[in-house]
Formats: sequence, structure tokens, C-alpha cells
Amino acid sequence: MNHKKSAFIFLLMIAICSTCVIQAYANDNKQKRPIIYSTPEWAPFNYKNENGEPIGLYVEILKEIFEKEMDIGLDFQTVPWKRAQSNVKEGTADILVTVATQSRLEYALITEAPILELYLFAYTYKDHPKLDEINTISSGIDIKRLNLTPVTNLGNNWHKINIDDHGVNTHYVPSEKNAFMVLALERADITIEPLYAGSYLINQLGLSNQVVRTSGKFGPIIFHILLSKKSPYSNEIKQINRAIAKVVKSSRYQDILKYYEEVH
Repeated sequence: MNHKKSAFIFLLMIAICSTCVIQAYANDNKQKRPIIYSTPEWAPFNYKNENGEPIGLYVEILKEIFEKEMDIGLDFQTVPWKRAQSNVKEGTADILVTVATQSRLEYALITEAPILELYLFAYTYKDHPKLDEINTISSGIDIKRLNLTPVTNLGNNWHKINIDDHGVNTHYVPSEKNAFMVLALERADITIEPLYAGSYLINQLGLSNQVVRTSGKFGPIIFHILLSKKSPYSNEIKQINRAIAKVVKSSRYQDILKYYEEVH
């Protein structure tokens, strides 16, 4: 083989290798586009600050998992709940954080470990005469037995199924804020609210001297990351599982939960 032919083959091999490297780099960049989290706003889990930036308990946990552990960017798609689910089903978004129902598992993969076990607590007004009894409740039957009047927001289907169906007479108001304000005025006995949402509302409304969280609780409700089967990240479910396992065991995770639990 003459030198010219050898040189040509050598240059050809370099060109082929270079093309492969460039293509691999392009594919890697395509694969590593930001993961899209589709969600409605629900303070303090997912909402926006005064500058329009996404904040909240889930936001912080997801950043720990994807940005810090996996070095993947995270984009937030704020849409109504039905739209968020359809976006993940269609593959125009990657993840939801929700309860894994059978219908959702038809279009999404569930992570091995949940990212949150959420208890709903009974809140009452300060110095309620039945406080000791309220501290023991864990069902609608208990509320009926104690002849308590709950207050909650219109559209709270969990409350209708788990409390009202036991014959409890509930006072309905337009929003969770209204429920806490009614409670502070001692016009109802209890309201039932997820832990971090309850703390958020007490802080936001300045009711820390009027409304207290009791030991009465319901749940837990288990929240997982659900990953679209059409997502380019669906083949990285094992890596996501490892990242979740590491985060939920970390002190940082506990610090996040503690911050959103605190009433001040």
C-alpha cells in the first residue's frame, strides 16, 4: 500500500470517527433536554413567587432529584389538572407528581419510591372544648360520633367521600382560605387539610394564635413521580429511582419538609 493511499484511509477513518462523535454528542444533547413537569398551581406544593418563578415543596424536591442528582434541567408547565394529565399521556410533558391510579399507569411509569407520604390533619380553633377528643380522630365515623361540624371548600371530593358519607353535616365555603377563617371565628369545629397546605394557610392568613393543628389525622396519601411512557426519559427510570432513593434519605429532604411544615 502506497503512502498516498494509506494517508487517504487514515483521513477517512478520522472523518468517520469525528462524524460518530458529533452525532453521539447531538443525540446526548437531545436526550438531555430539560424534563418537563406538568402541574396546576397548588400552594405550597407548586406555585409562583412574586417574580413568576416556580417555587414550592414539590419544586424543591424535584430539583434535588433531577438537577442536583441527575444533572438534568427542569422545566415547569403550569396548566389545569386535566390538561397536565393529558400532556403526560400524549408525551408533550414528562412527569406528574400524583397518586398512581390504574388509569394513569396505562400511560405512565411509576417510580419505585414515593417522593411524599402526605397526611391530612384535623385543624381546630384554639382552646376547643373537645380538643382531647379531636386529637384521636382518624375517620368520618369519629367525627360523627363526636358530633363535630367540619368546614371545607366546595369541590372537596375527598371530604365528601371520606367524611360526609358517614352522615356528617359539613359546612361548605368557596375556598380553603375561607374554611380557615370560619374556623378562626369558631363557627365550625374542624377543617381537614394536608399538613403543608394547612401550615401555609395559617402563616398566610396570620392565624397562628387562633387555629391549631391537632393530632387527629387521615392517610397517608402516597405521591409518586409518574413518568410518561412516551418521554425520552422513560429508558432512564432506573437512574431516576436511584436518585429518588438518595434524595428521600438525605438531610436536605428533611430540611425541605420541616420548612414547609413550620407555623410561625
